[in-house]
Amino acid sequence: MADVDSSAVIDSGQQQLAGVYAKALLGATTASGDTQAVLEELDSFVHDVLGRLPKLEVALSSRRLAHAERVAILDRGFVGKMSTTLLNFLKVLSTHGRLDCVRSINKAAQGLYNEQRGCIEVTVRTAETLDPAALESIRNQLRGSFGKEVDVMAHVDSDLIGGIQIRIGDTVFDGSLRSQLNRIRKESFERASQRIKTATDRFVTNE
Repeated sequence: MADVDSSAVIDSGQQQLAGVYAKALLGATTASGDTQAVLEELDSFVHDVLGRLPKLEVALSSRRLAHAERVAILDRGFVGKMSTTLLNFLKVLSTHGRLDCVRSINKAAQGLYNEQRGCIEVTVRTAETLDPAALESIRNQLRGSFGKEVDVMAHVDSDLIGGIQIRIGDTVFDGSLRSQLNRIRKESFERASQRIKTATDRFVTNE
């Protein structure tokens, strides 16, 4: 019997489960007419909150904490700071012990919503927060290039040092300073290697 990659099975199962919860969230928000606002909140919760507070993510995802304890954390941190729709949804996830899927659910929900609207999802990462005018300029340029509505998700990534990184599907357009430095280092190494090889070839030939 062939060995099965358990991590792949887990990832596949989580993705399927995330799709189910994402559809449920979209159904609830479609009925209340606040889909876009709630999905923006969810994306901010994943990237701006959990991304900056990894200990909080570990606590909420832990099966060692009782549901009541996770709900208490959510209430202390987010009552009055996020919509009741999203807060209740997170509590439902906690009820089923599935807050560990919130990142997958966020990705699935964004994808489903964009499919419904015939919209292209674009992730923009910059070293510093983009001002609204710059973000709108990027959106307009991409909209013109693709001839479709574009959903731009902007995130700050200090590892970029400077510049911008744009992801469309599985394609990444990297104009960050770190990327440029890495490319320069690689090109310099390749040139140096070529010079060494040329000199070695000459030495061997002259010998």
